Amino acid sequence: MQFVDGSVKAQLGTPDMRLPIQYALTYPERMPSPAAAVDLIAAGRLEFRAPDEERFPALRIAREAGLEGPRASAALISADEVAVARFLGGSLDFRGIPRLLGAAVEHFGPSSVAGGAEPGLDELVSIDADVRRFSEAFA
Repeated sequence: MQFVDGSVKAQLGTPDMRLPIQYALTYPERMPSPAAAVDLIAAGRLEFRAPDEERFPALRIAREAGLEGPRASAALISADEVAVARFLGGSLDFRGIPRLLGAAVEHFGPSSVAGGAEPGLDELVSIDADVRRFSEAFA
């Protein structure tokens, strides 16, 4: 998070999904975590570089979906779950993952509601089901 004065606040942790999952389930409260605390001394030096979006096209697709809104984000999440399962099962090659994600976001992301109203739960559940069918059939 960057503040108006230019200072930055960051949250650092060990690469362990238990912490973000716990936070999502207990928000807005914070609870002790079973994940190991980050040790910045042991981590050593932190280096930051701009990501290579040519090598990692799914990053660009995810950023664009986030900017496009909740329908595109929902399409991305649903398509990603199917794409990864298909990759692990051998029915989609690695380069097919970003192709599938991009196609799903492009197809299901634009708002179909006049005025761009936020989708309700029923619409998000429907998008999820439609994207999963689309993603299973994607070649």
